[in-house]
Amino acid sequence: GPAGREAYATLEPGLQERTVVIEVGADEHANAKSMGVAADLGDARRREVLEHAGLMRARVLVVAVSDPTVVAAIASLARSLAPELAIVARARYHAVEPMLASAGADAVIDEEILVGRSLGARAREIVSAGV
Repeated sequence: GPAGREAYATLEPGLQERTVVIEVGADEHANAKSMGVAADLGDARRREVLEHAGLMRARVLVVAVSDPTVVAAIASLARSLAPELAIVARARYHAVEPMLASAGADAVIDEEILVGRSLGARAREIVSAGV
């Protein structure tokens, strides 16, 4: 999805080459593959999907799914399979941050805080420009 694409785009080329993206939707999977991204098709809540993607060799897992229950399930499974893995998880809502941390996420990116900061920054730019 869009959040995952943005996360991938911020990686340096050397990291992109070592990154495997897991997409649950066939269209998103095909899109990633067409852009030259190493992508697996499957549900990351399934052990075999994470293992096939190379979870056991990974240093970091980024979970960019919007549904917090799915994010928690993926984080929990990944934590059980790879206890030393760093897990960075997306929190669509501030209220789910504790749940994601309890599920095993080491870092939780809170969308509501990021959006609030962006809105404030844009408003400040407009006021500063005299618009």
